[in-house]
Amino acid sequence: MTENEIIEKYQYLVPIIARAYFLAGAETEDLCQEGRIGLLNAGRSYKDSEGVQFTTYASRCIKNAILDAVARAQGDNNNILSTAEPLENLDYVGIAENGLEDKVHYKALLEQFLQGVAPEDKKVVKLILQGFKYDEIAKELSMKTKAVDNIIQKIRKKHLADM
Repeated sequence: MTENEIIEKYQYLVPIIARAYFLAGAETEDLCQEGRIGLLNAGRSYKDSEGVQFTTYASRCIKNAILDAVARAQGDNNNILSTAEPLENLDYVGIAENGLEDKVHYKALLEQFLQGVAPEDKKVVKLILQGFKYDEIAKELSMKTKAVDNIIQKIRKKHLADM
């Protein structure tokens, strides 16, 4: 089968699989494009002699291509956070040059920011501020990465509404 024939015959799999995933800042069509690349790779690497139906193999390749795209995007979004300093250390970073007085001021700002935030959500925010990535926070707090993102989005919306 040629690449065009593979795309025509099996492209219906791509949106079905892509709908199950979410990528912040991207549309479903972006994930579908990644899925189509996975479908093409499946067509190139499929070996009929291994006893697996092409549909099954293609579905796995499409899913893996989409998951790779999501993982790349999440890794890129959190690069800045990996070099962040905890708020508790602000006077060592050079932001708070007046010693203990500024450190107390920043801690008060943090407490004011976190006022009304659920205790579990506070843990997420504090780990973000310490430079942890979403997937690391999810593992640490035994939750899904999407749940971490939802918490951050909820807090952002709350504070944007307060402005």
